[in-house]
Amino acid sequence: MAGLITRLKLGTSLAALISLGVVSGGGSSGPWNDPNALEIDWINGRYAKNGTVYADQASLLTALAGGDALATASVTSLRWTVGNFVSAGITEELLDGTFDTGTGWTPGQSSGGPATLEIAPPTSGHIVGNGAVNPRIDQKINPIKGKAYRLTGTVGRGTSGFGTQLGVGMTAGFGTPISQSALTPSTNTYTINFSSAGSADAPDVYIGVKTTGTVTGTNYATADGFTCKECWPFDGFQQGFVSGRIRFRSMATGTGTFYLLSFDDNALNGSTAVERNYIRIAEVNGVMQLIINREVTAGATSNLLTMSLGAVSPSTDHYIDFGVAPGFVAASMDGGAPQNSLITNIPGISHMRLHYGRATGANLWDNANTWLTLYNTLVYPAGANPASFVNFGDSYGRVGGYIKNATGLIMRDKSAGGIDLQEIYNRVLASSTLYGLPTVLWDGKPNGSPSATQDYLDMIEAIGNLVGWDNIVISGPVKTIIGSGENAGIDARRAGIQALCSAHGGYYVDAQAILAAHGNGSAGDNAAIAAGVCPPSLLEPDEVHVNAAGNAWVVGDAVTAGTFAKALKDMGAW
Repeated sequence: MAGLITRLKLGTSLAALISLGVVSGGGSSGPWNDPNALEIDWINGRYAKNGTVYADQASLLTALAGGDALATASVTSLRWTVGNFVSAGITEELLDGTFDTGTGWTPGQSSGGPATLEIAPPTSGHIVGNGAVNPRIDQKINPIKGKAYRLTGTVGRGTSGFGTQLGVGMTAGFGTPISQSALTPSTNTYTINFSSAGSADAPDVYIGVKTTGTVTGTNYATADGFTCKECWPFDGFQQGFVSGRIRFRSMATGTGTFYLLSFDDNALNGSTAVERNYIRIAEVNGVMQLIINREVTAGATSNLLTMSLGAVSPSTDHYIDFGVAPGFVAASMDGGAPQNSLITNIPGISHMRLHYGRATGANLWDNANTWLTLYNTLVYPAGANPASFVNFGDSYGRVGGYIKNATGLIMRDKSAGGIDLQEIYNRVLASSTLYGLPTVLWDGKPNGSPSATQDYLDMIEAIGNLVGWDNIVISGPVKTIIGSGENAGIDARRAGIQALCSAHGGYYVDAQAILAAHGNGSAGDNAAIAAGVCPPSLLEPDEVHVNAAGNAWVVGDAVTAGTFAKALKDMGAW
């Protein structure tokens, strides 16, 4: 397929030289580092990121953390953990995390009560027991499958007399937690990470605070300062895939299980590391394996893929090329023929680790002869040729997950919540290697920059010119609130995008019209449709984002004209 990036397939006789960095993967004598990759070269003591060379490990780690105060990065005997980076301006998933009004939070309990939530000066949440067993508060969010999140909050015992904790689960009260803090002995601020379980593209996930005991009368626990945002291992990490080359020397022992490279979601159960979601390259009894596990059911680990890449003799030099993305995985060792596998999805990634896994005291790699090159673009070994599409957008970009499921295509996800068209355009500019691939664009709420309608349409046109109009399908933005001051501007942008697609031969999806055609017949839906906005039954409770049913209508299928899936079919993507 046009635009697919490959690496030259090398003869196995060059494996040791490549592993040691004596020659490059392409046999050239150019710069030692890839200008579009992270380079951690312990073999030669060299470090670089996107063409910038750093003097030592500490300097590189500072650049990776990006100044985020809550990022973690450590170097201990050539074992690295780097993670928890949150980009400025990323979407806040929670409503009223500072407990100014209590909006979005629902009290509950195991029995008795009922518990109540009160707002106490200067604005913190008091979870009042009223005789409830395990009183709690929860807020439902819909994080995107395949992404990782960082949750921080301050919880206290208050006058309850019992331990209190924050946690995340797939049901209210996080009875089967996917991640949870320890029980606070007094008042503590905790940071935990998680990615969603289950098979839904944007599943119901509950974030909450729970006290473990029967809290009598007006006694209470406290909650304040909650924030939940998407995170990834380091500044510049491309969420949605992992791809690279790792040169290494095999273990001296030849027996046992040892972790060379791991990506995981850093989940926690109290003070115990939880390892259910990860992508890993490991040596298992002298055989190199690529292993992908995911928490398909809350509280349990499912092995999605174990790919055996070949046997290695003790203390010998090798390299592995790998590309992992939702839908398709390929990897090869020492330039051999790649192994390919279809895969439904990959876990969310908040942390990257070298030479160990989430539980950092076991399965330790025994030597420092490792050089990791982690690419900024999805690179598969030569011989792998998966079909894919590129997904651009704001928070409405979650439609890409539904497109992936409907078409079976691999998604190269460049979307993110909380970004405007200017940032989408910047991401297009930074993705020149993907031009010519089938591309989806949905800026569902055209706020931010550019603010003027004509400037906005000019930027849409520029995106189409870069990607190629015969390769792009664009949905117009949607109106979701009756009488909103943004509606006139949305209408103008919808009409302008449709005209651009008509003039240039692009594919247009009128999401507003599709959603209006599929209301449920209720009075609320009928009123919304009559007012020219999306029916509430096809929106999330926030009245901003399209829900699963709405996304399914907009995605469509191979035969329904005017949908994303049909457009991709017509352009030959699947």
